[in-house]
Amino acid sequence: MLLLALALGVFRRSSALRVLRPFIVVWIAYLATSVALWALLDAVGYIAWTDRTPKYRWVTISVLLIGIPALVMLAAARSLGYTRTELNLTSGDMRARGLVPWGSRDAPWTRLGLSTVAITVAGGSVWIWTTADGSGYGLLLTWLPLGLLFAAVNAAQEELRFRLVPLATLVDSVGDEQAIWLTAMVFGLAHWSGATPAGPLGTIFHGLIGAWLAKSILETRGVAWAWIMHALGNVALFVVLVLTAS
Repeated sequence: MLLLALALGVFRRSSALRVLRPFIVVWIAYLATSVALWALLDAVGYIAWTDRTPKYRWVTISVLLIGIPALVMLAAARSLGYTRTELNLTSGDMRARGLVPWGSRDAPWTRLGLSTVAITVAGGSVWIWTTADGSGYGLLLTWLPLGLLFAAVNAAQEELRFRLVPLATLVDSVGDEQAIWLTAMVFGLAHWSGATPAGPLGTIFHGLIGAWLAKSILETRGVAWAWIMHALGNVALFVVLVLTAS
């Protein structure tokens, strides 16, 4: 946060870099709120409770709380003049055409999105099968409704803070492609620790996912496909958390 504040002062003196001011401002708003929130939660004992409690029991509460700084970030963007359309806060055109990676052809997002959904379901199933020993499926049925809530909310708040707001502040100044990869880098680095997988591999893995989700938002001018694809991956994550904990 301090580095971003310093960059804000340096960029103010450069006409070439001044265009990145909105991107920096929204992230400072997010980080300042996040630091204050987690300091409060630590003071009231919430962090200590999560340390001794299985993750699947508290992860939904945490993503609801993380949604607060994400909403502050959105408010900061709106205060800078960004409209709902510029922020892609719509479902968008789910049939819009997008470029197929590593090729010159394009395809409708109904095909690209459904293909991604199929890959996510297949990959998630393999992940669950190879990670869990199968002894906790009764527990999973009990916690699955909460897992679906976690998947929906976590996908929404991460799309908001990692893509919708940052993309809106970057596209006009650096272009679509650069905006996609800049937000993907931030998304990847945010999963360096505490994620599955984590570390360098996790950063690359989540960075590529972030690039694909950002691409879907810019090409459809909406968040529907990104939210659907993201939420399905979160369902698999929650299932793994429950089964491995049991």
